[in-house]
Amino acid sequence: MIKKFNKYDVIIYGCLFAAILCLVLGGQDYLKSLKEENSVKETVKSAIKEIAPEEEKVNTNSSTGEPEPEKLVNFDKFSIVQKYLDSIIDQIVRDDLISYKMIKTWDKYEVLNMTYSKEITDKYYEYIVDVKISNKKATLPKEENIDLSTDEYSVITLKVYILDSEERNGFIVKNIDA
Repeated sequence: MIKKFNKYDVIIYGCLFAAILCLVLGGQDYLKSLKEENSVKETVKSAIKEIAPEEEKVNTNSSTGEPEPEKLVNFDKFSIVQKYLDSIIDQIVRDDLISYKMIKTWDKYEVLNMTYSKEITDKYYEYIVDVKISNKKATLPKEENIDLSTDEYSVITLKVYILDSEERNGFIVKNIDA
C-alpha cells in the first residue's frame, strides 16, 4: 500500500526541510564568527605585545626576583589585613596564631609595611607584613622586630596569606603565620 501525499504533508515536510537548512547555515555562520573572533583576539594580543613590551614590575621578591602579580600591585592590601585583624577583635574570624584576647591587649594597631614574598599556588599569595602595636606590654604572637620597634610601640613581622576568592569577589586574608 502506497500512501498518497496530500497538500498538508507537502507543506509540513517542506517547512521541516527549510528549518533544517536554516540550522545548518546558521551553524556554519556561527563557526565562522568563532574563528574570526579568535583571530581578532590573537591580533590584538600580538599588537599589545609590540606596542607595550612587558615592563619590569616595581615590587619584586628580592630573594627570588619573582614579580608581584599585576592585579595586586595597585590593590589596597593594607586595608584587607586591617579588616582581618578587626574581624578577629569583633569575633567574626578565629585565627590560630592571633587570638581575640591577644588583640585586646594591643590597644591600637596598624599595618606599617607590606612586602610581596611569593605566589604559593594559583590565586594564593604570601606577603611579609609589619604590624605596629601601641602597647609595649601587649601579648604578642611572636618576638617583636627589634629593628623597627621603639620605646613607644612594638612592631611584629608576620606572614600574611592573601587569596583571590571567587566566592567573595575579591581578595581576602586567608591565614596569618609567624
